[in-house]
Amino acid sequence: MTVNALKQTNAEAKKNRIRRREIRCRGRSNGGQKSSLVCDCTTSGYECWSNDNNHRIRRREIRRRGHSSGGQKSSLGADCTTSGYECWSNDNNRAVIREVVRDMLYVCERKFMWNSIDVGARSAIVKYADDNGENLLFVHSPIELDERTKSEMDKLGTVKHIVSPNYEHVKYAQKWKEAYPNATLWGAPGLKEKKRGKIAYDRDLEIDREAFVEDLQRYGFEFVFFDCESVNNEPFFNECVFVHTRSKSMFVTDVYWNYPEKADEIAMFGWKEKGWKFVMDVLYLPIYKLVLCQGEEKKRRLRKCVEATEALNFDKIVPCHGLIEYESEGVDVKNVLRKHLLLK
Repeated sequence: MTVNALKQTNAEAKKNRIRRREIRCRGRSNGGQKSSLVCDCTTSGYECWSNDNNHRIRRREIRRRGHSSGGQKSSLGADCTTSGYECWSNDNNRAVIREVVRDMLYVCERKFMWNSIDVGARSAIVKYADDNGENLLFVHSPIELDERTKSEMDKLGTVKHIVSPNYEHVKYAQKWKEAYPNATLWGAPGLKEKKRGKIAYDRDLEIDREAFVEDLQRYGFEFVFFDCESVNNEPFFNECVFVHTRSKSMFVTDVYWNYPEKADEIAMFGWKEKGWKFVMDVLYLPIYKLVLCQGEEKKRRLRKCVEATEALNFDKIVPCHGLIEYESEGVDVKNVLRKHLLLK
């Protein structure tokens, strides 16, 4: 082979490698427009921590869905573009909704991107029967409601109560209220007034405690209001930590998180996510305890909140951010908040 022929062969091989890479990442253009199938694959969230075989999943999804027609995205494709079902926090990384306690407790686990970091998101769903035997659903910290999620929710029962448990977990509340207008949308103390005109909250967990007792407490729901932190005398999270005694589950949003300790064993747990865990565990947690809860009165209230939560009946912790913890797996769940929040 001549030198020129060798150069030409190498150039062709390089061009083919680049072309294959572009096809994998973006897909072919069609008439100058990106196909809907390409849109589905590039933003679906398949390439994430818990999916260690990304391309096989993508090929399987392509075969299952097929191309959209007429240049329009298929309804199933629209569901998958932002779903992020395949993510580090989803133990069954293809599940839209995953059962945790048989016929009672379910979770929706999704990607939640913050500055290109998947900080993880989990919504807890409790199924319970009312006095007439109808299956009702309680939704804690709602995640994004796409078509597939709504379809699976409707199979479980009637969405009756939706809760934004603190000032931060509000992004999808209005969408859920619009999808389920007959459901009661609860807000953390002060949230109904804070978001007036933006999110149609029906009730305030503090102001409407009597309604909570009537509508939810009799079905095993309890909550503890963590009224112990503030910045410039203004509440920061204003979080309510929930416990469902019948499923023995605690639901928590931002006063506790549980990012994986053995990060290297989690597929797609990238350096950004590891960095985020460090920021939360090492940098932010002391700020919460020493700055947001600064002063003897706040520390006293924080301790009181932790003790009140520990007194409730639960054997598992279901955090919005991180892995679920089970007493059955050797975790001292009643001591987790104490170790996390209280100064030694």
